Amino acid sequence: MPERSEVPEGWEWVTLPEVADICMGQSPPGSSYNEEGRGLPFFQGKADFTDYHPTIRVYCTEPKKIVKSGDILISVRAPVGPTNVADRVCTIGRGLAGLTPLAGIPTNYILYLLRYKEPEISLWGTGSTFTAINKGHLESIELPLPPLAEQHRIVAAIEALFARLDAANARLDRVPGILKQFRQSVLAAACDGRLTEDWRAEQNVVNRESPVENCEDYIAENIEIPPSWHWSNLKNICTQIVDCPHSTPRWTEEGEICLRTTNFKLGYLDLSEVRYVSRETYEERVSRLEPQPNDIVYSREGGILGIACPIPEGLKACLGQRMMLIRASQSKCSPKYLLNILNSPFVLSKVKTLTGGTSSPHLNVGDVKQFLVPLPPLPEQHEIVRRVDALFALADRIEAEVAAARGKTETMRQSILARAFSGRLVPTEAELARREGREYEPASVLLERIRSGKGAKKTGKESQSRLT
Repeated sequence: MPERSEVPEGWEWVTLPEVADICMGQSPPGSSYNEEGRGLPFFQGKADFTDYHPTIRVYCTEPKKIVKSGDILISVRAPVGPTNVADRVCTIGRGLAGLTPLAGIPTNYILYLLRYKEPEISLWGTGSTFTAINKGHLESIELPLPPLAEQHRIVAAIEALFARLDAANARLDRVPGILKQFRQSVLAAACDGRLTEDWRAEQNVVNRESPVENCEDYIAENIEIPPSWHWSNLKNICTQIVDCPHSTPRWTEEGEICLRTTNFKLGYLDLSEVRYVSRETYEERVSRLEPQPNDIVYSREGGILGIACPIPEGLKACLGQRMMLIRASQSKCSPKYLLNILNSPFVLSKVKTLTGGTSSPHLNVGDVKQFLVPLPPLPEQHEIVRRVDALFALADRIEAEVAAARGKTETMRQSILARAFSGRLVPTEAELARREGREYEPASVLLERIRSGKGAKKTGKESQSRLT
């Protein structure tokens, strides 16, 4: 925000109440709330906000504070500063204030100014339970005010540039979905031999026929594998497949890590938030099998059913609930190859078939032991792992670049607003007037008109009071 001495010619520094009426929200009686559409829409705070207009969740039949369509709503309680614009007459609770722009000042001019100042406003919040600001804080907000015609041009320029950023973000938003499909396609190609077709040709791999019983359902689904591969039950290529203890652990403030299904992500464990158990509880829960590097934890129940994650090097943890531990026989199967197979569409589709139609889908150890998996020779398994890792690393880099690009678009928004409110985004009204050889109305005249209107309104109220 420019210093006072830096505002362009024709601009003025003002406080918020000089350009907008402020209405602090007040909570109606709880008995007046309803979700049936009776009364006025009732907005309580930031939770009701979207990018621009709030979403109606509750109505109120005994409103205390009413704002008009086109008024700005600003959150004044935890969090402080976010804004929206009312698209209808509504009532507001204590978490919001309503701002009515005066004398034709564009709603979005004040809205964008407040969004530009939001980081600063958010720091004003006080309170031990939750942060909040009062009317005095709002009244102290200082804003640069250009001539009215210039305000409209600034808003139009901001919105044109923001529309381009929004279009860029919309394209970036599609990338994670594309990368998810890409990863699944890579795993699908890894499962049926397409990923290493050229490698087999270069290695002159000898074909063989090693069918496994009970694989007719896979053949019926037209799932073909190279002749040098064979089918195997999971139990035949693993040394251990054990279930978790069927009890909720007793949590402690510190101790040993106990894995939860909330830690499961596709192909890795997110350990940013962990829970702990005592050493005694840990020993009880690892009595069947203590997780080791190269082991796989597999979710067997709930919303993330069928997700496989590796135990990373250096992690000492026991199993929580709704999961099992799988240990591959490394003389037969690469643990990372098995991880990729378990997370592939190939196995996930079979999991859905086994659990479809149940209200509480789950797998037991017996189900998992019977999984049929396509098994290449070990050298090809290692090559598949290498290629999957390389392609996933490429996807990870693209994701990081997308995240960085999203960050840049948000930085650009602030840069656009900074230019707008320092008079550098569009030609100033004073510049245009000189160029076109005409007079112009500076912001000081607009302010005087607002003050006169407020004075006339106040005088009218006093006269009405004397008459009554």
